[in-house]
Amino acid sequence: MPVAWQGGDVLAVVAFMVGPFVAPVVAPVVGVLLVRASPRWSERGRQVATALGLSPAALGVLLVLTGLLGGVREPSHLLLGMVVVIVASYVSSVVAGALLLVGFRRAVPPRDQQHAGRGNALGMGA
Repeated sequence: MPVAWQGGDVLAVVAFMVGPFVAPVVAPVVGVLLVRASPRWSERGRQVATALGLSPAALGVLLVLTGLLGGVREPSHLLLGMVVVIVASYVSSVVAGALLLVGFRRAVPPRDQQHAGRGNALGMGA
């Protein structure tokens, strides 16, 4: 039987959907930690959320290191790279939140099916 939604699950979705606009680096990491800590998510869901939540941060670190080590000669190229990383972090985080939200809607079967073990998809008896 699916695990019911808990506060941490809702916070994880909010961290992915709204967090990047409030706390761009911190919110996706918090979302990943909340998803990893919850029994609600499948292993595949955890992997997708982790990849979408952390890959832009890793790309940003790589971009900064490249800039510091002199791999970027033109400041405009570094600026363009930073804009791409920022947009990628927003998009990937919102996509991760949307995928988790799809799971949110499918989390718990209708009450009739939970207790009686019968009925159709709308929760109406047989």
